[in-house]
Amino acid sequence: MARTVIAVLIAVSLAFAGCASSTVIQSEPSGAQLRIDGQPVGGTPVTFTDPTVWLWTQHQVTLEASGYQTLHSSMNAQPAVLYIVLGFLCLLPFFLVGELKPTYYYVLGKAQTARLVGQALEEAAPVQFR
Repeated sequence: MARTVIAVLIAVSLAFAGCASSTVIQSEPSGAQLRIDGQPVGGTPVTFTDPTVWLWTQHQVTLEASGYQTLHSSMNAQPAVLYIVLGFLCLLPFFLVGELKPTYYYVLGKAQTARLVGQALEEAAPVQFR
């Protein structure tokens, strides 16, 4: 009986020790400054590793580049097939373990430029000078 308990504890420890998930974050334009959960990470492309990913794991992503609109998005964990199978075979809740997609690719939109004041004057009624 003690051996069974030890074997289960070892299996659980090994399974949860391997819950890290890595992803590559790329952007257009390349070199955009990346923040994950408000923390600066660097210029894209970046490899991000989360040591523990559960199905409910979500990271807030912010990308900024000069001349482009700031992009706000999120990375959500998805089910990890390996851990679903382990959970089914071992009758343990491994199905709660998630993983990030291998790659995230974000496209930043060009920044909007303000209209010149002179353009608005074209729409005004003509003025005649005497």
